[in-house]
Formats: sequence, structure tokens, C-alpha cells
Amino acid sequence: DAEQVARNASAGKGQILRVGFTQIAAQTVVVDALSAFRVVHPDVRIRLFEASSLPLERMLEGHRLDVAFLHPPIQTSGLRHKVLREEVGLRLKLHADANPDQIISYPNVEAPNVMTRISEELDTAFVGTGAACTADTVLGAIVLARSGYGDALVPETFRHPLIDTSIQREATLFQTTLFTAVSIRSTDRRELVEDLFALAKNQAPVENSP
Repeated sequence: DAEQVARNASAGKGQILRVGFTQIAAQTVVVDALSAFRVVHPDVRIRLFEASSLPLERMLEGHRLDVAFLHPPIQTSGLRHKVLREEVGLRLKLHADANPDQIISYPNVEAPNVMTRISEELDTAFVGTGAACTADTVLGAIVLARSGYGDALVPETFRHPLIDTSIQREATLFQTTLFTAVSIRSTDRRELVEDLFALAKNQAPVENSP
């Protein structure tokens, strides 16, 4: 009957929530957020998409995602976000023959503010100049670092077998803060979307928000 249909709709039964995430977010905030969401909405199906931050923003903007876990600063208008986690990075040397003056860079278009801070800290005009090596994701940077193309910049808590099994591993603390956030469209007020956004915030240890 109509009442049962309304109850099912409120519970999200049969609905699919499209959630995007980065590799870093997967290791830090996504599991806790989705676990909490499943308790509240056990009948909602989740469709996961993995990408770097800017593609996730564009998918949100284009209504191809409902919620994204990514890394500010947000470059796309019409999105709101809440910072869930912040941590410093590590500069990892994972190959004995790697040039100590070369760092694997991330595209400036993907993370302009982060790359600018890295450039300033290294006192160089362009990070990665001379190495000609760029990675769209942290895993890509680790692969290049293990192959000897330079050092990788990764979050302090990031874990991967390519790091753990490296015979040549040197880590230096890098004072550049990486933020991880949950983001949705500002105009999207659907209950399921708002609930995941709120639950992600509730699971996060970070109190301050942009």
C-alpha cells in the first residue's frame, strides 16, 4: 500500500547510493563512515567509485556521484564539504639508487595548493623538475619510488605492501598537511545523502571545519 511504499522510500529500500573515494580516504575514513551508514540504512545498496580528487569533484558536479571522500581544497563550485581528517606526510625513499633530489610529483591541476606548499618547503620552483615523473595517485607515486624514479610523498599513516616490503626504506617527516573530507552537492538535500554526510562527520576526530 501507499504507506508501506513511503516507509520503504524513507528507509532507502531498493535505492543505490553512489560513493566516490580516493586511495588515501579508503584507508582512513571511508570504512567507518559506511559501516555507520549501513547500521542506519541496511537496505541501501552502495556503488563505489575510486578516483583522484578532481575527477570525483567533476562526477559530483555532473550528478554521477552522490557523495565523495576526497582532499580539499575543493575547486568545483556548488559543493559543500567537511574535513574529517588531517595529517602530515612522509617523504619515502624506496630504492637504493633513487636520486635524492627528485620527488615524484602529483599534477598541479589535481592538488594545486598541496603542490605549492611542497614546492615552497623544498625551496624549488617546480617539484619534480628534472625527474619528469608524475603520478595521479599515491599508489602511482609509490610504484615510481619503488622503481627508483625518486622519492614518494605519502600520508604518514598510509600503508601498502610496496612500502612494507621495501628493503631500502628511508622516511623523512614532511610538514605539509593533507586534508581528507566528505563532499556533496550543496543543493542535494536527499535524506540518504545527508545521513552519510552527517555520519561521516560523526565518525571523524577532526573538530575544525572549513
